[in-house]
Amino acid sequence: IRCFRSYRIIDPILYLAASSLDRHRLIKWRMHWLPSYPLKDCECGATAAPREHYAICPLLQPMRHELLETFGTIPELRKEEQDIDYILNRLPRSNSGLTRGKWKTT
Repeated sequence: IRCFRSYRIIDPILYLAASSLDRHRLIKWRMHWLPSYPLKDCECGATAAPREHYAICPLLQPMRHELLETFGTIPELRKEEQDIDYILNRLPRSNSGLTRGKWKTT
């Protein structure tokens, strides 16, 4: 799985403790298979919500705010990159990395 990365590594999301359903969703997000097509309406009322909608969806803002508080300021991203992509790319690159620093408490 590769999203805006110039070198090959095992994707950090595979080291996260997650249910199989959550891991499936993370992988689908990374492969740009979420949202699925044809685009569906969001529960907030947006019609045919594309991937970019998740950055502004009012239903997701509390969770997005919590992520930004935890991970700090996110630099200006390219148009096609989302905050969650940036955060996922900053995950530790090994299973033992999840037991150190800020990752131990998240």
